[in-house]
Amino acid sequence: MYLPPFKVSVVDGKTGKIVWTMKDLAKKQIVNYSFPVPGQIRLVSKKGVVANLNLSDGRPGLPPAEVWKQRFVEYSYGEKRLFCRDFAGNVVWTRDEEISKRATFTLGPGFVIWPTKKGTVELIQLRDGMLRWKSYFDQESPRAYMDDTGKFLAVQGKNDITIVKLIY
Repeated sequence: MYLPPFKVSVVDGKTGKIVWTMKDLAKKQIVNYSFPVPGQIRLVSKKGVVANLNLSDGRPGLPPAEVWKQRFVEYSYGEKRLFCRDFAGNVVWTRDEEISKRATFTLGPGFVIWPTKKGTVELIQLRDGMLRWKSYFDQESPRAYMDDTGKFLAVQGKNDITIVKLIY
């Protein structure tokens, strides 16, 4: 596992030449990146500055048309906080809790599944952070899985498995 800060370089696969590079955002180190929109990279600085850039040229990318894709979820291990941000990087909602050691959050169409170290699993609506479902499991750090269709959530507790039908 590689730890931040990161320097990002985009290289032309045919010529081997660097197309563009970036080592910071607003003079702050890059500490996170993802590819949530096809053809774009999303960079996050140490101070929470967000840049959505076109991979082809490094210019600012356009937001996607679908509303649920305009929400981007990330976990800060330092703050022990789950963040949901809009495309511009503004915080929409947060959850203060340490993430499960055995699982991570999972995104579905319009929601996030959030397993915590304390043993709870939450189903949270992406657009506004509204809690749709929550349960406590008798173990630290439960695991949560979504089936391939995105219609069912399975949560593995200490000695049981709970299946939740996802309605959205």
